[in-house]
Amino acid sequence: MDFNFRWTSNIKITRRDLGGHILDIVEFHNLLMDAALDMFGGGLFGDVTDLEITTLAVGDDDGSILPLAVTNVALGNELDTYGTTSHSKPATGEHLHVNYLSPTDSVYQIEELGWLCQAGGVILISIAFYDHDHTGLESLQIERVDKIERKP
Repeated sequence: MDFNFRWTSNIKITRRDLGGHILDIVEFHNLLMDAALDMFGGGLFGDVTDLEITTLAVGDDDGSILPLAVTNVALGNELDTYGTTSHSKPATGEHLHVNYLSPTDSVYQIEELGWLCQAGGVILISIAFYDHDHTGLESLQIERVDKIERKP
């Protein structure tokens, strides 16, 4: 039987008030960049040895500065970066990457999120638009699940 390989990536953001109560949860997809696909291929070839996502970039461009495209190598207007809070492998072929933004982090109109890796230099893995006015009265838990699977 022939199988194809598929890489999917989904985002889940949980917004909590200062008491830790869930205000809302949103889930959406993000766009994998050409550079991520090249990096993954380079890993199979042996050119790239570190594929770890290390950083979340946050910006305020809604696509008017830099339209969303698979060829983008940076956010339209990156304002902050945050290191990984935690990560795990919940199942075969899956990677869970978690970032936490406290009430004092990125207090502005968030429009874009980007995930970065340090494979021989900073590489933008993916971008997602997220239209949210982050206030000092809430925290954000941002979960990204990458899944590599076989599909007949």
